[in-house]
Amino acid sequence: MSIHRSAILAIVTLTVLSACTTPVSKTAAVTQAAPPAADAKLDPAAAQAPAQPTVSAPPAQGAVAHLQQLIQQRAVTELRTVYNGSYGASLLFDTQSLDYYAALFYKKDFWKVTKTLDSKQAEQRYEQYARKSASLAEADLQRIRLQASYAHTEAQLNERSAELSALQADVDAQREQARQITAQQAIAHQEAARLSKQQAEAQKQLKELKDTIRRLEAQQAKLR
Repeated sequence: MSIHRSAILAIVTLTVLSACTTPVSKTAAVTQAAPPAADAKLDPAAAQAPAQPTVSAPPAQGAVAHLQQLIQQRAVTELRTVYNGSYGASLLFDTQSLDYYAALFYKKDFWKVTKTLDSKQAEQRYEQYARKSASLAEADLQRIRLQASYAHTEAQLNERSAELSALQADVDAQREQARQITAQQAIAHQEAARLSKQQAEAQKQLKELKDTIRRLEAQQAKLR
């Protein structure tokens, strides 16, 4: 019985030791391998990021500053330029590095700049910027047209106001002149009536004087 128990204990002990060693080591290996595999599935771009170049293209501000420097140094040739109001697009070429620069600008200040060695891509980007400048300039062009139309209308308004003032001044002058003439004619009529009355009285007095003279002459003749 003791031998049988010892054998059973030995078998149980070996079974327990076996269960506690082999499965534990396999589980640890899987746990260590799982995170990289899971990370690769969740974010493939993160796994590929180290393989990409550090700087694929200069930032917008860097490209703008670089192009402005090239222009100041007269190191680029202007191939095309289109203006749409305050906006525009240009295509420039660096004859030394063979780089093309497509630029979108506002009031002659560069806004966006694309640098490329591909002439076709440069032309496409230039056309894109040209269309963009035309779209952006629609409100600006409308403002320019409306401003010019308003200035023209305001000039006509001022001209017509001056014309109206001149006509009003003429009418007022004519009315004043007519009033003065009417008043003068009234005075003239009054003066004529007064003179006519005086003339009649003078004529009457003259007649009386003549009659008196004739009577006196007649009396004088009788006395002779």
